[in-house]
Amino acid sequence: MIACPVALLPSLGLETWVGLSAEDPMGRVTLQCPMDLRWTTFQPNHRPLHHSELPMLEPKEQRWVHLSALVQPTSDQLVLISRTPCVVHHARLDETMWRTVVRYQPTGKPFYGDVIYELPPNMNASPGSTTLTQTAVLVGKEHRAWLVLMHYSVNPEWSAVYNLQQPFRASRVLATNSVAVIPLEGDGLLSVVGLCTDAAIMVLVLQQHVPTGMVTVEHTHPAQSCTLTKDDRQRKAIKQGAIRAWH
Repeated sequence: MIACPVALLPSLGLETWVGLSAEDPMGRVTLQCPMDLRWTTFQPNHRPLHHSELPMLEPKEQRWVHLSALVQPTSDQLVLISRTPCVVHHARLDETMWRTVVRYQPTGKPFYGDVIYELPPNMNASPGSTTLTQTAVLVGKEHRAWLVLMHYSVNPEWSAVYNLQQPFRASRVLATNSVAVIPLEGDGLLSVVGLCTDAAIMVLVLQQHVPTGMVTVEHTHPAQSCTLTKDDRQRKAIKQGAIRAWH
């Protein structure tokens, strides 16, 4: 199964779409049969609540799905969108490369912001993962910004605590299979650093131009590979040093 957690954000006046493809992004495999497609919501105890199947995704098909219209959320929540390939060639698929396009669109507006990301297999199946977020955000009278935190796990038995460094000094407890929105306030270009030592947290940065309502969205994950060394051991050492300095 190729799964992707998606944050629905009605509190920000945004509708959510997902872009899905039945094509192998690595070009190694051509599926010969459709993919099962479904979305899942979660109960207040963060266990699966509702599964709903969508029309199958045909080979080589690309499709936009309006999640907000399907789920009709009244509050911010996490939804899991999943694609299940047919058994043919399944063992040869590199599921870590099957990404999902997530689109946030202000209600009633013609413009939107897109981001693309993937879900690592068995994410947070057991405790012990660490998330170190680092990014720069423009805020002010004409620019609003939020951190969107998504805590997804195949194991719903624990919560995670996500901490923001100054100037915010905020903490947010995230139950499994939940989403949290943290507003960022200030004036100018801010350096934002966040830390979670309990779980791997997926972090989006949403920004909105107040006069026009236009939005942009960024997935912070690629920034570390661009700004830090390419050597995996050195990169881990830098992150561990930053975590020790935090405490």
